[in-house]
Amino acid sequence: MNLRSAIDQDWGLILSSFISTFRAESTHAEDLKGRQITSLLTNLIANGWSCTVADMEGVIVGWIVHGPKQRLAWVWVRSMVRCQGLAKLMIERVGIDMSRPVYSPFLPNRHREQCRLRLKIQHRPFLVIPGAETAVVH
Repeated sequence: MNLRSAIDQDWGLILSSFISTFRAESTHAEDLKGRQITSLLTNLIANGWSCTVADMEGVIVGWIVHGPKQRLAWVWVRSMVRCQGLAKLMIERVGIDMSRPVYSPFLPNRHREQCRLRLKIQHRPFLVIPGAETAVVH
């Protein structure tokens, strides 16, 4: 498996999987159109956040959108490889310390009992607003 920065060809899968999982995992997606949901993620990328994909023999098996200083937007893992530690591996490899609070603009508030990562998420919805990065105090 190879971890690498997302390239243009990856974005179709990244955005479609974000739409479906964000709708399934967060009540914040209710009444939002797909275009509105994708803009949440693309705004982060446009403002300096990164997307790292896990690639296995040319197939994307997971991706993570992350920023500096313990910022984590979303992690997605393909169903065929879930529960094998891939999400944890990606989180650690991008430099996020899982023992400390993680700051996220998105809050998965459905199916929380299924979250095996046990992250302490500090919800910071304003992080999707350009220039709001400085609003988080550590």
